[in-house]
Amino acid sequence: MYNHPVTTPPSSNTNASGKKTRLLIILLFGLLALVNVAFFMLRKNGDAGPSLLQLSAKEQALSELETEYTAAIAQLDSLKAITPGSTAQIETLQAELAAKRADIEQNIQLKGDLRAARREIDELVQQKDNAMLEIVRLKEKVKNLDEQVVTLTSEKQQHEAEKQQYETGITEVRTQLDEAQTAKAALMAEKMRLEQNNHELNATVEAGKYLAVSSVAVSTVAVNSKGKQKATQSRKMVDEINICFQVSKNAAVPTGEEKFYLKVIDPTGATIYREDQGSGVTTERETGSDFRYTTTATCAYDQQDIQACGRWQVGADRPGKGKYTIEIYNRGRQVGSGVFKIK
Repeated sequence: MYNHPVTTPPSSNTNASGKKTRLLIILLFGLLALVNVAFFMLRKNGDAGPSLLQLSAKEQALSELETEYTAAIAQLDSLKAITPGSTAQIETLQAELAAKRADIEQNIQLKGDLRAARREIDELVQQKDNAMLEIVRLKEKVKNLDEQVVTLTSEKQQHEAEKQQYETGITEVRTQLDEAQTAKAALMAEKMRLEQNNHELNATVEAGKYLAVSSVAVSTVAVNSKGKQKATQSRKMVDEINICFQVSKNAAVPTGEEKFYLKVIDPTGATIYREDQGSGVTTERETGSDFRYTTTATCAYDQQDIQACGRWQVGADRPGKGKYTIEIYNRGRQVGSGVFKIK
């Protein structure tokens, strides 16, 4: 038998503390009961644990999808600012990423294949990265093209400036050429005028360059065996025809030997001509036509009046009866004439 100790009755404060302790004990037992019930339910339904875990993984996958998508869109938006020329391409890519995100989200919700979903998320990120790299590459290419455009524009401006200078130079050269041609034409015209004047002057001078003759005397003589001459007009007796004339001075004719061409025309109008006796052909200056002459006469002209004589030996061909004419030429012009008769 136990001996119970004598207890002192509790005070009012002690009573209040006990009440709180009792409430805490009651709550603790209630929580334990709930834990037991939950443990029982979990053991009863073995699929409940995995379902909660799967739900958490889906939410994590969706969160990762949203994070990667938002970051990709933000990167692409920032890329628009630095590559204005790629705006249309970036917006197209953003639309493709949005469609890809919707497909991945639907696969996570419906199929629950989280491993495949993460692969698709990685593919989405890789697609974004590849696109950004391509855009950056294109940006660099555009930059290079812009630099080339600047260079080509500068070269074009330089070429245009050089072309302008060339065209200006060509214009100046053409102007100078036209002026030179005009001056040349004027000089040619002046040259032709001077040549014409010189020609006319020379013609005038040449026209005056001849020696006129006067006092033409013709004698027909017979020559005996001793060489003595005797004047005669008988055709049977004439052996020589001597022609003498006075040469008048002309200052336009220089000093030197001068030749006169004597043309003896018989009564029939034919020129007496024998090459073995010195006959020949010369040119009449004014008409330019050739004519035969019978013989010549020369003199040493010294710009003084002088006499000149020519001789024609009849030979075996006796002259015919009638009137004969003498024409005298100097420097291509007829300068005198005379007549004689043979009986």
